Amino acid sequence: SAVEETSFNLRVGKRLNIKKTKQIASQVVNSVIRNPNTLVWLTQLKEKGQYVYGHSLRSAILSAVFGRHLGITEDKLETLVTGVLLADIGKTKISRKLLNKADSYSENERKIFESHVELGVEILAKDNSIPHDVLTIAETHHERFDGSGYPYGLVGDEIPAMGQIAGIVDTFDAMTSKKPYGKVYSSSQAMEWLFKQKNKLFSAQLVDEFIQAIGLYPAGSPVQLSDGSIGLVLSHNKQKRLKPEILLIRNAQNKVLEKPRFIDLSKKPPFSNKERPCITGALSMTKLGVDVDHILNNFNAPNAVQRMFA
Repeated sequence: SAVEETSFNLRVGKRLNIKKTKQIASQVVNSVIRNPNTLVWLTQLKEKGQYVYGHSLRSAILSAVFGRHLGITEDKLETLVTGVLLADIGKTKISRKLLNKADSYSENERKIFESHVELGVEILAKDNSIPHDVLTIAETHHERFDGSGYPYGLVGDEIPAMGQIAGIVDTFDAMTSKKPYGKVYSSSQAMEWLFKQKNKLFSAQLVDEFIQAIGLYPAGSPVQLSDGSIGLVLSHNKQKRLKPEILLIRNAQNKVLEKPRFIDLSKKPPFSNKERPCITGALSMTKLGVDVDHILNNFNAPNAVQRMFA
């Protein structure tokens, strides 16, 4: 990917190609404006062994969806996405051995890891064509509302809004992605955790808006239904957020369906007065026991899904 190429070039001493990064940001923003659910689906395609690169792109997609929900103008949205894409660029100057370490960091290792913020700002500051807001995002995306973040320990609204937005999407994707360290949370578990951090690590208002923008069960999230079946969320129903459109991949007997089926939980089945099953909880991608990447790619979700009667 272009994100991976940018990181590789910096590791071997080449210059940052800001033009290419801005093109990616523009494509992400345009896609989100056309169909935000499709882009959120892409955040579920977690590439094995490519956490750092995939994390930057998924976080950028989430920031575009979140920013659009907040009413940020298109040009500012592109700046936000560019900043999130480049927020961790300083990690190219940190050893891969340290970045991929599964055990807890020592105090010295933690300081080295946290230095990626300063290193990233140094890289970005060398290019005069990079907007100042992009540097600000890179510099402040690890600051936290209660002052416990780094590198400056900023408190509350001392943290620029774009830095706060970047911090939320960065944290959410890190929690829901497989990585060398830490457990993987389901989307709803991560949302619940964020909810508990209101006015602690993050602004209460921004946490509430993020949950509204992405949903308790984001597009592409695996969910358990009350009849025992399992499906993937296709898209939100803004009036009935707990009753989204679902792609069923396992039936009530927990058998994988040869042909996944589309159902809309907000509507009764055709020719029936029975209610649809309801969502009882979210599942982690790692616990599904099916190749979700294969399902998503084959069905080009959510646009090319054949909407059959369930």
